[in-house]
Amino acid sequence: MKSSANKKILYLIFTFLGIAFLFLLYEISFLLVNNSNILPSLNDIFHNFFNLLKNINLFRNIAFSFLRTLLSIVIAFGIGVLTGCLSGLFPKFNYFIKPLISLCKCIPVPCFIYLLFIFFLNNKNIAVIIVVFLIIFPIIHENSKSGIININQNIIDSLKIEGLYRKNSIFKVLLIEALPYILSGLISSIGLALKVEVTAEILLGPHNIIGIGRNIFLAKENLDFTTLYALIILIILIFIILDFLCLILKKIIKNKF
Repeated sequence: MKSSANKKILYLIFTFLGIAFLFLLYEISFLLVNNSNILPSLNDIFHNFFNLLKNINLFRNIAFSFLRTLLSIVIAFGIGVLTGCLSGLFPKFNYFIKPLISLCKCIPVPCFIYLLFIFFLNNKNIAVIIVVFLIIFPIIHENSKSGIININQNIIDSLKIEGLYRKNSIFKVLLIEALPYILSGLISSIGLALKVEVTAEILLGPHNIIGIGRNIFLAKENLDFTTLYALIILIILIFIILDFLCLILKKIIKNKF
């Protein structure tokens, strides 16, 4: 217990040292560039950051971003688990869906965004939800497939003997053996989903969709670098909180399975 507590303290110390190092690098860059229009001082950035926290519209935009991201994750999880399990159980289905998975993996995010933007001119929300889905779907699919493939063969053989293979074995396998893999894929996709969401919002522009990407786009258009850097810090904090929550969830999963 003492060793574990010491490790946690060391992790925290080195994390804070890493953050301090990044701030030091920024300060050095600020002194070298010597142009507050391009690189504002940290004091100005944090002053703007705390002002942003008072902006209700910003939190409304963040809520829209999170809502779309959550919807994309739910859809990707449902379909990804189903196709992944089927791919793990039936090799023929795996070969059938493999080209689609490869397509989702290789096409750059901006290409997906602009293509779907054309198809869904009247509803950009659907376009963004589909983009995020297409990016994270392969992750959940592959993890679910790995979960099924790595199941102990003895369990499957015993289910076949008992005559349960076609009735309820998939349900049992998912709960008992494959769930850690599936949840690991879900956790890995959360941060990526939010990144793709914000990227899509920025590329679509402020007049097409509501989200935190809209604030970033407007700050860039107005050359308001102080607000831009403050928004970046806010996004970094959101990702740190998400990573922390995912880490806790991973530990819970590891302890249970």
